Amino acid sequence: MKRKILFGLTALVMMFSSCESYTEEKQFVADFATAVKSGDEAKLAKMYPDFSPADSLACEYNADSISVEASEAEGKLIVKLNSKQSMIIEKSAEGGFTILKSYGLFAYEAGVMEFGKALGCYDETLSDKENSERMNDKDFLGLLVLKADEFLKKNVRIEQKTYYNKVGISVFNNTGFVLSKGCYAVSVGVYFRGDGGGTLESSQSYSEEDIPNGGSSQFFVKQAVDDLSYVEAEITCNAYDMASLQKIYKPTGEEYNKYKKGGL
Repeated sequence: MKRKILFGLTALVMMFSSCESYTEEKQFVADFATAVKSGDEAKLAKMYPDFSPADSLACEYNADSISVEASEAEGKLIVKLNSKQSMIIEKSAEGGFTILKSYGLFAYEAGVMEFGKALGCYDETLSDKENSERMNDKDFLGLLVLKADEFLKKNVRIEQKTYYNKVGISVFNNTGFVLSKGCYAVSVGVYFRGDGGGTLESSQSYSEEDIPNGGSSQFFVKQAVDDLSYVEAEITCNAYDMASLQKIYKPTGEEYNKYKKGGL
C-alpha cells in the first residue's frame, strides 16, 4: 500500500506541551500519521479497522489546523485535520482510541476522484468507506464499460484501404481527448468468404499508441493473396477501472444516479 503524509509531526507534538485540551486525542492523531508515513499496516488496522479498502492514505495537516469536538453521538469525537479531512473516533476498550469513520483520508490515483465526482459517484459528504464502495462497485463499473464502449464506437472512426496482400487500418479520434494506449483496442478479423458465409482465418488486437484528439493512427493487417478474403475491424473499450476509464470516457454527470435507478 502506498502512503503519503504532508506536513511535519514535530510541530504537532510540540503543540501538546502548551495545550492541555484533548491532548490524548491529538497524540492519537500524531501516532496515526506516523503509522501512515511508515506504512505500518498492523498498527493502522488496530487504529482504523476499516482502512483496508484504501489504495492509499493521505494525512494532511499542520499543528494549528487540528480541532477536536464532541459529536452528537455519546462517546464519539470529531477530529478535523483541515477543511477537507476529518475522522470520527471513540475510546477503545483497551484505553486508546479507534477511528470509526474518516472523510478525505482515502487517496486515489491522479484524476480519479475528480472523475468519480463528474460521474456523480464520489460524494464528499459520505465517509471514505462509503465512497470506496461506490467507486469500486463492480456492477456500476461493468455498465460504465459498456457506456464507454458505446462512446468509442460513436466517436472513433475506422477506415480501411486494401493493398495487394494487406489492409491498412486507420483510426480517427474524435472523442475530444487523447485516446490512451491500453485503454482501447481495435479488434481485427480476417475472413474467407464461402458458401456458408465468412470463416474467420485470423484475428488480432491493436492498441500500441496514444492517439491525440483530432488525430489518427494507422497499422497494417496481412490478409491472404486470394481476393476472396476480407477484413472487419471495430474499436472496443479495454478499460475496466476508474483510473483507466477516465482516459477514454467523458461523463455526463448523471451516470451514478441513473445506475441507482436501474440502469445507464
